[in-house]
Amino acid sequence: MGNFLCSPLIAFVMNEEVKMLLSFITVDNPKILVTDCNFSREIGEIDGAEVHCTSQDCKKSGAENCVPLNPMAPFLPVRKFDAWIVDLDLLPLNPGYVFHLGSTTLKMMGILAVVGDVEDHVALAYGFQILHHGRWHYYLKGSERKGVEDFSDSI
Repeated sequence: MGNFLCSPLIAFVMNEEVKMLLSFITVDNPKILVTDCNFSREIGEIDGAEVHCTSQDCKKSGAENCVPLNPMAPFLPVRKFDAWIVDLDLLPLNPGYVFHLGSTTLKMMGILAVVGDVEDHVALAYGFQILHHGRWHYYLKGSERKGVEDFSDSI
């Protein structure tokens, strides 16, 4: 069995998916988060983008621009990235929690690209708009989620 990362077909599909992602981004030099660092290497460099990756052990991964991710209490930086590419096979979290993290990690009009199966109603519940379904599913962060409002003084 050969190295599937070298397959021209895989490279073409990955390139097409990244092109689709970049077509949705509205800034010139986007900050992109990729989960995980091995998946980041598969995608390669993206022209004009600052690419960061997540890993449970950034030192072990040896990746530059690595954002530590504790699997017991996943947390990502708040409102920092223009796009997040997440492969659900590499991040063993509930898709709802992925959208929760995306709602706090992405800037307004940020793009969440999900590799794997996800239900659209989960995306809508977290304020994401559906952009496109293919090998990757693309969602736009279209609103800020508000916390529970306290109406106790108005009663």
